[in-house]
Amino acid sequence: MSIRNIGSNTLQVIFRQPLSASAFIGTLMHGINSLGEFMAHARSPLYGWSEAFATEPVFTSIHFSVPYLVAGLAIKSSQYVNRQHHADRDNSPARPGPRRRRLDLISKQLSSMIDLIDAAFSQYDPRTFDVTRHDQLMFRSLLCMEQSPPESSPTHLFHVKWMEDRISGYVYYLEGGEIFRSMSPIDIPTEDNHYAIFSGSRDVVLENWEDTGDDLDTFQNRFHPTVRRIVGTIERYVTYRSGDIAIIAFYRGRKLDSHDAILLKGLTTFSQSMHRMAIESQETEHAFRYLVDALARASEVNDEDTGAHIVRINEYSKALAGRLGMDKTFIDTIHYSAQMHDVGKIHIHPDILKKPGALSSAEYEQMKAHCAYGAHILGDSPRLRMACEIARHHHEKFNGRGYPDGLRGEAIPLPARIVALADVYDALRQPRVYKEAFSHRKAMDIITRGDGRTRPDDFDPELLKAFVAIEAELDSIFQAYPG
Repeated sequence: MSIRNIGSNTLQVIFRQPLSASAFIGTLMHGINSLGEFMAHARSPLYGWSEAFATEPVFTSIHFSVPYLVAGLAIKSSQYVNRQHHADRDNSPARPGPRRRRLDLISKQLSSMIDLIDAAFSQYDPRTFDVTRHDQLMFRSLLCMEQSPPESSPTHLFHVKWMEDRISGYVYYLEGGEIFRSMSPIDIPTEDNHYAIFSGSRDVVLENWEDTGDDLDTFQNRFHPTVRRIVGTIERYVTYRSGDIAIIAFYRGRKLDSHDAILLKGLTTFSQSMHRMAIESQETEHAFRYLVDALARASEVNDEDTGAHIVRINEYSKALAGRLGMDKTFIDTIHYSAQMHDVGKIHIHPDILKKPGALSSAEYEQMKAHCAYGAHILGDSPRLRMACEIARHHHEKFNGRGYPDGLRGEAIPLPARIVALADVYDALRQPRVYKEAFSHRKAMDIITRGDGRTRPDDFDPELLKAFVAIEAELDSIFQAYPG
């Protein structure tokens, strides 16, 4: 037997089973991507994966699994469609039978949902991921299938979350080609177990009213009055629960069959996966923000600044970034990163931090070292990159007179330029052992006109314009967070 035949037979064996096909395709895709990274960056891709698992374990695990999951699902769907096609093939290829048309439609809908899942993973950012928006995109793919009869799609979808004593969710529907949902959440106590959606707790369930033995009016009593008001007359439905997420799809016209059940089960499972990922990412994000806040507060234990100082720096920086027209991600990141500007003071002796008089030259050099200390503490984590830039460079000046690196102009990272201005403003407003607290107007005059120690050209001129434009907001922030 030739090598070519051996290879062909081996691939046939592999692709007969979704599990082996998934493993083969997923590993091949990772191998190709790893080779490309090695060629582009001359480093082992294992380093990138290990770093990603360390910083974002939940998302990285899911991202690593996507090639395997998508390949397996695609092979499984293809096998199912092929089996049904061969069993019910129409004699005229030009006019496929109704079963073939149904299978083609199911295949398109599954493919559409897989594409949406793949896009969600490839663009996923735990800080900006909107799981509700993702649900709406998936629901739209089922509610409106192009070039298909209207009765092929459900008229409404009821998406709910299971809680201890009730289920709560929204009804989604199409109107004018756009997807909408009910204005308020619909809450249903779990004791109302006659409600149809509870029947999908163990496996997917579908019902056509003609098959229940009830007349159509009696069939309506299976559903919550608010749901009936939004959906209208309910003729048939499919429902399934995956974890703490359940979906019920309402149809009119043709009778439902097992294909509708398969599609609804897939949709519910996809939605549950996205919600689980979103919850775990939010928990990780909350823990991250808590640790950032704790570290920032620890840096001020031996300083004369109060905890309100770091809160105000965050708020000033957010306001200035917004005025400059920065994007949402930048604004959100600087809003929690700005407070880390003095984290390096943890390494400065308390006697220097609390000294009531002027610092000696040696003490001043030690104080200046807090910038480098801060950058070292924050390290090279991608999530703390902006905080690290701020910690190292927030004492640089636009005219080059700052420290520790004597950077000039736009060589100073923008986040550091923003925090530098915010920090000077707040320092002028606070009382010190060597000065009284200045009013907002005096602080503005010193920054915009100079006083010998502080000069207007210390700051980015465009940033200074933004500062002046929102001076009333800055004063309000200072008043809102007193020491």
